[in-house]
Formats: sequence, C-alpha cells, structure tokens
Amino acid sequence: MTRGRQVTAVLAAFLITAAVPASAQSLADIARKEAERRRSAPATSKVYTNETLTPDFTKVPEPAPPATALPPDASGAAAEGTSTGGDAAAAPSHVVQAGVTPPDQQEPQPTLDKGEEYWRSMADRIRARLNQQNAEIADLQRRVSSFPAGAASPEHDIAVRALRKAQADLVDLNQEWLRFERQARDRNIPDAWIR
Repeated sequence: MTRGRQVTAVLAAFLITAAVPASAQSLADIARKEAERRRSAPATSKVYTNETLTPDFTKVPEPAPPATALPPDASGAAAEGTSTGGDAAAAPSHVVQAGVTPPDQQEPQPTLDKGEEYWRSMADRIRARLNQQNAEIADLQRRVSSFPAGAASPEHDIAVRALRKAQADLVDLNQEWLRFERQARDRNIPDAWIR
C-alpha cells in the first residue's frame, strides 16, 4: 500500500470512530427530547371504536339468535330423548338445566321489525335515490350527445366519465333495492308496504 492510501485509510478510520459516538449522542438527545414532548403533549382526545360509531341506517339489523338456545349436540339429543353417543351424564329432555328457562315459561321475544311506517319509508328513500340517479343519467346522456360527433375535448371526456360513474352507481342502487326486497320477503313483510 502506498503512503497516501495508508494515510487516507487511517484518516477514514479515525473519522468513522469519531462519528459513531457523536451520532449516538445526538440520537440520545433526540430520544430525550421526544420523551419530553410526549410527556408535555395533551392526552389523546378521542378514540373511535365500532361501538362509538353510528351503525349503517340503510341496512335492517339481522335478528339475533335466541338467547336460550342449547348447544347443537345437546338440543338434538334433548329433542329425541336420547343420550349423545351412550353418554350416561346427558340430561333427559324433562330435566331443566341450570340457568336455562324452559320454553313454556319464557317471555315472548320482541319483534325486530319496525312496522309498516319503517318499511314504507325505507322503500320510499331507496326509490327516491333510484329516481334521482335515473334523472342524473338522462341529464348526462343529453350532455354527452350535445358534443359534436368525433370531437375529443376535455369537457366531453369528463361528461363521459361522469356518465359511466352514474351508471355504475345505478347498478349499486339496484342491488341495494334487491337486498331490501329480499330482507322484506325474509321477514314476511306485505308487498303493499314496499311498493
């Protein structure tokens, strides 16, 4: 190795060893300052969870399963009056299990359906959105057709994109209407309430 390279290597080694403690010291300073900042910062203002958010009002809540339902293996055995797999400890159907109210003594479950007014208002709301979307599509189609044929302009492109988006939104609204009808049918809601 030449003398110049040796000097350069020694100098580089010296700079590296000198820089490491300096960077560690500045990193410690940064950590100390960050800790002080966190201590002096105000507490977090609000934490949002699923429980604090408003549920989606456009969807009808699904009915909750019965609170007194027996486990699948016990309910089948209790209904048949047989034991599960020869288990002598299985309770016969006439024995009341601890903490379970017999079906004939249970209070009737409240209905989850909101009534005719709710179903009519939901149908009217979705129908109004469908009508508004159809009107918007008709307006956009008139706007797109007002441009000269074959003329490519930024306004024409914007109108075409808006029309495509409006048509996609209409498909989503139609799907929402079909889900709404299916929910009404599942809950035996009269057709007159949603038509």
